[in-house]
Amino acid sequence: MLSKHKKSLQESGTEGTPLQMTDAQTERLLRHPSSENPLWLTVACEQLTRYETPESIESHIDSLPDGVLKYVSKAWCKTIVTCYVKKGS
Repeated sequence: MLSKHKKSLQESGTEGTPLQMTDAQTERLLRHPSSENPLWLTVACEQLTRYETPESIESHIDSLPDGVLKYVSKAWCKTIVTCYVKKGS
């Protein structure tokens, strides 16, 4: 599952420099208690493709909520706010 998202993460780098999760970041993500849930892990990987620096990836990994419901709710709220801001409403 991580290999599918690793390519997306590499393509999301800025200025031609692909982002890659370090081994330590991957281990940190997989040590999270909720990472055993495939849906949680998929949402986490999808969200990681939106970050532009290694530091922002680490910050995001450190702030991951427990459980699918909390994480999906957080991701959905963030998406709504982002869309609202982009529309300028």
